[in-house]
This record gives sequence, C-alpha cells and structure tokens, in this order.
Amino acid sequence: MKIPSYSITIQTYVHRFEPYFKPLLARVHKQRPNVEKVVFVNGQHKEKFDENYRREMLQYASYFSNTFLLMSPIVRGCAFMWNNSINYTSGDYVLVLSDDVIVLDGFFDEFEAMLATNHELGDESFRINTHWGHFCMYRQDVLDITNRVGYFDERLIGFGEEDGDWMWRYQDRFKRHMRNYGTNKMPYNTDEKCLPGKNTRTHSNSKYSAFNREFMESKMEMDPNSTNNACGLYRTYTPKVKDGMTVVQDLYPAERWYRENIHKL
Repeated sequence: MKIPSYSITIQTYVHRFEPYFKPLLARVHKQRPNVEKVVFVNGQHKEKFDENYRREMLQYASYFSNTFLLMSPIVRGCAFMWNNSINYTSGDYVLVLSDDVIVLDGFFDEFEAMLATNHELGDESFRINTHWGHFCMYRQDVLDITNRVGYFDERLIGFGEEDGDWMWRYQDRFKRHMRNYGTNKMPYNTDEKCLPGKNTRTHSNSKYSAFNREFMESKMEMDPNSTNNACGLYRTYTPKVKDGMTVVQDLYPAERWYRENIHKL
C-alpha cells in the first residue's frame, strides 16, 4: 500500500527542554532521520525569553538533520502553534506531537501503516489512541475551509478547547466521528507540573486557559436537538454555534494559494 508523504512537528517550551524535549527529538530522529521535522519553540507569558534556553535549543537542534526551528519570543496558544507548524511543513500529512509523549522503537513502522490504511480509506486527519497530545493532520482538512474543516480557531489564544472546537467542526462537516488508530508504541507521558499556562488565568484547578473556556462559552450553546458531541469528546454536551458568532475565520487564504501554485514557480 502507498504511504503518503508526511512531516513531523513538535511544540515545546523552556520548562520541558531537558526532561521531555531532548529525549523525544532524539528518539524521533533515531527512527526517521530523513523525515522533515519542524519544532515550534514557544515563549512564556509576561516573561523574557530565556537566553540560555534559546542558545541551547539552537545548538541541540543543530545536531539533527532535517530539523527546523520556529521560535517565538512571546507566548502563543496551541491553535496558533499547530496551524503554523503545519504551514511550515511540506508533507501531505503532518504528525503533530506534544513534547510530553514517548516514541518507542517501532512506532513509525506502525504509524506508516496507519497512513497507508488511512489513504486507502480516503485521505483525512486522524487521532492516535483517541488523544490530542499526538495526532495526524491531513493538510487539505485545514486548507479547504469550504469543503472540509479549516484551521484551528486562533481566537483561542491560550491552551485548551482547540481540539474540541475542531472536532465539533469535523463532525458538523462530515456527520461522523474522526478516525482513530491505536498503538502501544506511544505512551502519553502527561506533564502536569510544568504548566504551559504559567502567568495566565486557568480554570478548574487545571493547566488550561480560563480565557479559552470563556471564549467557547461565548461561541457555543447547548442544542438539545443536536447529536454533535465533538467526535465523542463532549460526551452528552451537544452544542451549536451561537447566532452572530463566526464558526471559524478563513485564517490563511494565502497559504492555500501558495500550495495550489508553488509548482508553477
């Protein structure tokens, strides 16, 4: 079976550099040194970017071929990081990895089998082990807002809710849940100590952004006549978009133009 082209992205920040990011990149590169890897290095809210971290990150990444850094001196939310990581890759698919996952030997053999199966069934994005700490985006799903889903909603400027919002739009478009593939080669090493929402308001004693939760409450409302539960994430909550609210903006029309015309350059 044909394996579609793919790239890998990792999103990370200063507090996870030594215990999480460094071993993750080493494991990924060991298994697939020739696959393109784009790393989004995030800043911290209301803090200067750590100069030692910047220097050490640049040096460490330089040891690995086909590895490219995007560095932001200010904090950006998951939606922005995921969208731009996807935009800076070249594959038809993009494997998106949080920095607190573990990639065991043999994972990429299984992942490429997932890609081949998914291509045979019809190209589209999919989850792995029902998680959003590691998932795979089909590029056309974000580029084509008219016929598919569109980008992650960057009005969610913090951390949290962006996955549910995207899955709600997926189910709204295709009238079914996303595909999911299982593997025991990628345990989720959830880091609850290093909070990406440092210096931001969080909710429910969690690491997730109060701002994002409040925005979703302003965007969506319960619809008792709906069966759309965001591909199962919301369970019994079946919302709809409130009157007057935009489902999602067409964030990167120029990116769509670029992908459609770059072969003519």
